[in-house]
Amino acid sequence: MTKLNTLQQQYAKSKEKREDYLQKVKKEEEKLKELTIQIKLAEYDAFSDLLAEKGQTVADYLKEQEKKGAESHVSFNQSDTGYSNDL
Repeated sequence: MTKLNTLQQQYAKSKEKREDYLQKVKKEEEKLKELTIQIKLAEYDAFSDLLAEKGQTVADYLKEQEKKGAESHVSFNQSDTGYSNDL
């Protein structure tokens, strides 16, 4: 067997391995995509269950969160300790 034949065989084997790896990667990417979708759906279901337990709508929940955000807001001239820096 000549060096050329050996190199051609190695090239062919490497090419086959590469194709196998690419197919495996494609399958894994599809699996990751499906899992991501399932995670998002599970998060949505958990959120829906939470709202159902509280008897709220999404609008009610958003108003509540907005109110909480306004209560915890710190103005630019006030530290988070509650004391004013005005002299």
